[in-house]
Amino acid sequence: MPGGAERGVLELRLDRRTLQVELARTGWWRRLVRARIDVALAAVAQPATLGGAASFALPPAVAVGVPAPAELLALLGTDLGGGAAGLLDALPRPPAGAADGAGHPVVAGARGARAAG
Repeated sequence: MPGGAERGVLELRLDRRTLQVELARTGWWRRLVRARIDVALAAVAQPATLGGAASFALPPAVAVGVPAPAELLALLGTDLGGGAAGLLDALPRPPAGAADGAGHPVVAGARGARAAG
């Protein structure tokens, strides 16, 4: 049976491992939220049609097979029926007192959050 000091070390190691697992979960969720924000911003920005600038260099069979932007957005599960800006409005607001990755305070704006200062 371990002594008091050994038991304390074992408990600390278990607590450390639990916190490491929680840190990994938090990182996963942060990456998921960042990816969601990236998709929302990309949908709002609406890039030029895929293959439009290089269509003269592509063989006709390839140029016909290039997916339209609406098809690509459908693959992402992004519905633009209410407008692309609605994607940004659907993102959660940051909690009060939150900071961005650089330590700057985050201020909720009309369209999502932005770093202050």
